[in-house]
Amino acid sequence: MANKYYFFTDINTLSTQSSGEFGPAGTTTSGSNTYDQYRVSSMHTSSADAPAIAICKGTIFVQEQDATHLNIVLKPFEQAPFEFPKIKYFIYKGILKNSLINSSDKIVAKATNEITNELWTSYGSYNNVSTAPPKDVLGLDITPNTNGDSSSLDAIFYRTGVNNQLPIVNGGWKMGNFDQTGFGFEIMFESLGFEPTLALVRNNEHIIKVKQIAGATQAEFFEHWHDKEEILNYIDPCAFFGCFYNKNLLVYNGSSFDNRNGEDIYTNVLSKFTNKDKCYVDIRNEFNFSLNYFKNYGSSATNNTTNVSLKKGASTSVTLNYYDNNWPILILNYTGFSGSVTTHQTLGIKLPCNSGSNNDDNPAPLVYLDKAYFPNSKFPDEFVLKDKFLPLNVSSHFTDEFSIGLPCKNGALLSCYSRIKFCKRNSNSSLPSPVDTQIRRTDSLESIFSTKMNFSPTSINTKVFNENIYIDTLESNGFDAVFSLGINFDSNNVTLFAVPSNYSNFENNKAKNPLSITDEKSIGNYLKKLGEISEASNLTKVTVSTTQGEGDVDTLVYQETYIGFLQKFNTPELKHLLGLGFTVAEWSSIISLASNSSNFTQKYPVFLSISNKQTDIDSNNNHYTVFDFKLKGYKLNGNNISVATVDANIKQYSYGDI
Repeated sequence: MANKYYFFTDINTLSTQSSGEFGPAGTTTSGSNTYDQYRVSSMHTSSADAPAIAICKGTIFVQEQDATHLNIVLKPFEQAPFEFPKIKYFIYKGILKNSLINSSDKIVAKATNEITNELWTSYGSYNNVSTAPPKDVLGLDITPNTNGDSSSLDAIFYRTGVNNQLPIVNGGWKMGNFDQTGFGFEIMFESLGFEPTLALVRNNEHIIKVKQIAGATQAEFFEHWHDKEEILNYIDPCAFFGCFYNKNLLVYNGSSFDNRNGEDIYTNVLSKFTNKDKCYVDIRNEFNFSLNYFKNYGSSATNNTTNVSLKKGASTSVTLNYYDNNWPILILNYTGFSGSVTTHQTLGIKLPCNSGSNNDDNPAPLVYLDKAYFPNSKFPDEFVLKDKFLPLNVSSHFTDEFSIGLPCKNGALLSCYSRIKFCKRNSNSSLPSPVDTQIRRTDSLESIFSTKMNFSPTSINTKVFNENIYIDTLESNGFDAVFSLGINFDSNNVTLFAVPSNYSNFENNKAKNPLSITDEKSIGNYLKKLGEISEASNLTKVTVSTTQGEGDVDTLVYQETYIGFLQKFNTPELKHLLGLGFTVAEWSSIISLASNSSNFTQKYPVFLSISNKQTDIDSNNNHYTVFDFKLKGYKLNGNNISVATVDANIKQYSYGDI
């Protein structure tokens, strides 16, 4: 059964939005500086104090916005019932405090709503009392005095040694009342390196501000556009609800819930939003940054113009700067579309492959349609499984044209969100020298894992990031796929792993729900079992001899056990797990090098890079691979910033060719 999802408030009392919409929000001036603004909250008013409705089942955490208002964070247990990037949190802002907490800092009367009823029942049962629960059961013991605004929001949901566990709500439950004079709703994506702080769930609305630049140096220009990438951690709630075009959205009408889908979504839900006709086309590079983050597809290091070719319906293709709205996402309305209109319009796209010269930087491009509708009679079906992979050719420095569908009604688009990954396959073509700010993958393990994946193990030992990162392992492993990335800690080892979430050409690409084995608990248990097998085996060391040195190696034996363990499972995703193993001490050294400001400028990502990769034969006549680790990130040098590398002084050995 598909997960049930609900609209976030009473649609009948919700006023038609006249301001406070998600998206570019003009500029503001502070002192001598002017800042570009992008609102990632969707702000609203209503004709009466309206219920805040749990959009799905999940855990909630409550914080004070001010003396009379609360904000609620909902961490979902269930993802949306359609193809979509993973959502990290839903945030409800502007809840009237007296609709949840009374003047004595206790939970209000049991019968007030479903969450108060649940809190009274569970608290009373656990403590064998019939008194009102304290506000602490909602997490309100987490205060600015004990947990500052810079504290991690993620850590709150994994805290240990506390008197009260955070409550669980079911989809459709009422969780207090919005203040009719103004409230907000936000949706955060899960993104590797995005660690939201408590400050983001204590304010009344969130506007991202980036200082404008004029006559900027190369380093200032790169930083400016890096800072604007923050908006990609959020989605317009209007577009999210528009994505229910081919699914049922349960919408509260003041007394019951109505099923809304198709064009009815526009009439009875999206019409309340200013952005009802805006479609977001989010094009990412192979690292999951925006299309020209590395400045390898633009005109220069200090000019972010990145031309894409768009064909809107039956109209003639036009060239448009992907960053035309001054932010790293393409936002379209119906302007420029032509042709007969039924349920959808077709958007044809060609992407740039050159790096500001005549040498193509991406000679073997592959587009991965992470979230997109078919642009034909199959609409509103979504691209799934191997249909998501589009290997393309290059002509005149652009890819072949490919198309996606955008829902429409009566000469207007219906707000929705599409995400496209512009990836690179391995190629024998001669590549231009990388630009100063470009990190390039030349191997299936090159710059896949980031030190941003690190965390301090507490109640969990494994984290999985559902990024859908494309890795071409055709030559080494016989398949290519998009992968989810993860990290696992045990008492002795740290394992970085990549698990296929969707195959391009592998024979089992029709496997159902490959992501089911990449949840944190399951993969953590697999890796824990692997460690136990390895320790119990009491295996002797293997002697190796290479041009890099010789001696007895433990990790080679560990890799043999590792591979044998994985091959016991029929699940292809486990057999095809890519992994790098380190001792706890080695990993600590890597993090220390990455966090040293003498090595790297700290606001930018640092990746694990490999070098000196060789194959050889051990004393038992088995083939193995050995390589060195380096760290790759960014370093500021005066007015310029460029890619920097630091030697980690760690070798990796693995049986077979990788």
